[in-house]
Amino acid sequence: KLVRMTIFLTLPAIAWEGKDPFESFGTAASVIKRHPAQFLTTYTITGIIGAIMALPLVPLAFLPDEVDLPSVFWLAVIIYEGIIWTFGIYMEQMSVGLLYLWHLKWVKAKMADETLGDDLSFVAQPQLLDEVHELGDNTNQ
Repeated sequence: KLVRMTIFLTLPAIAWEGKDPFESFGTAASVIKRHPAQFLTTYTITGIIGAIMALPLVPLAFLPDEVDLPSVFWLAVIIYEGIIWTFGIYMEQMSVGLLYLWHLKWVKAKMADETLGDDLSFVAQPQLLDEVHELGDNTNQ
């Protein structure tokens, strides 16, 4: 999961900033080193969400061997597990993409004010569904 989330943190540098893969991996590593609390929070929250979604499957682990459930039930379980996995990957991608965007916003603010602290909390967290486009030349920030 750590490798996957690091790769997901690398992709915005490629897509948004046009960096090559090696340079973008370095950028992702520096984001993780510079903001470890936010990265670990993201890592933990996505794991917790996956665990919560898997709770309905826990009773299946305790079923006696004599219980014979129909194939349709097991098909539904497999589909549900696929949904959990897919949603977990989606949450990882979106949350580290948001972290990267937050980092870019922090870098921009740091260039404008050198006295700004090293913590991301000095800059408002970007919202995915707002009308502010942090990557553009926008005066609404």
